[in-house]
Amino acid sequence: MKALYPILCLTLLLSFPVTVKAQKIEVADIEGFCEFSRHLTLEQLEQKALEDAKIKALRKADIPEKIWSVTDLMKEDDGTSFNQVLTQMTSVELNGMVQLTEDPVYGEREMYGKKYIVATIPKAVIHKGEEPDRTFVVSMDGLQKVYNEGEKASFNVTIYGKDAYLHIFWFSNDNGSCIYPNDYEKKKKFEKEVEHPFPMNAYYTLEKENPDAPFESCNIFVVATKEDIPYTSKDVSLNGILKWYFSIPASKRFAYRDSFLIR
Repeated sequence: MKALYPILCLTLLLSFPVTVKAQKIEVADIEGFCEFSRHLTLEQLEQKALEDAKIKALRKADIPEKIWSVTDLMKEDDGTSFNQVLTQMTSVELNGMVQLTEDPVYGEREMYGKKYIVATIPKAVIHKGEEPDRTFVVSMDGLQKVYNEGEKASFNVTIYGKDAYLHIFWFSNDNGSCIYPNDYEKKKKFEKEVEHPFPMNAYYTLEKENPDAPFESCNIFVVATKEDIPYTSKDVSLNGILKWYFSIPASKRFAYRDSFLIR
């Protein structure tokens, strides 16, 4: 079995209103602002302005501000957007996802005697849906924060609330893979309230993609579903997986995310 390099475990609580069918709301020409600061780089200022624009896009769609946004420019990516999305991954509850369908436009503006970076979202789609099942939760433990190259990684996954199916993905930079189920470990339904060790019939040997790098950040994304909902796309990217994840009713899914370093 080929070395799996980075493994990431990711915790998403994506919340969508219960009795409301999943919706897609289009928005356009949304502006966000960030005041100039000598402590931030231009890239950081632009990112903060873009996040402000995404929050305003969610407000326009009548979605609460506690959000997680993802950038999808509908084109081949050099990894930059992917890394920005990974940076934004946190264990927060989501009420919507902002999907950019055109590149943001950046500029400068003076207002009230101060200078701001302005990020404009030309077009975006807001995804909203139904309320999640608060009793359906997944946790993971046993993953170290730092591994030496060549070490083997393992971890335990526990499901609470209901027996479920699992998909486990890893990401590093712009590369990703589904490490469960796979050719060595077939899909099955896992019992709730039981600690399930991974890998089951294989091993995960960790290697850096760039041997000259002092360390490499690795990520794992564990998705649990109450029903057997396979991930069939060959696009094992964060955006591809999120599209699949958001297509599943919120009451039938849960995801957990974590990360570690290989040195």
